Amino acid sequence: MARRITSTGESVYFLLNHTRQAQTVTLPDGNFTSVLDEKAIAGQITIPAMDVIVLKKH
Repeated sequence: MARRITSTGESVYFLLNHTRQAQTVTLPDGNFTSVLDEKAIAGQITIPAMDVIVLKKH
């Protein structure tokens, strides 16, 4: 998981799964929104095999 800060101070997290199996990741405390599909996410997220998820923290 990599965190970047935008010019407006928002935190954006990039979660990359380079494996051939789905991986479950525990997120830092707080509420997140998926940048790609705008779904609300908190707690844990499962990243499909060979996929990426980009989240904004609220």
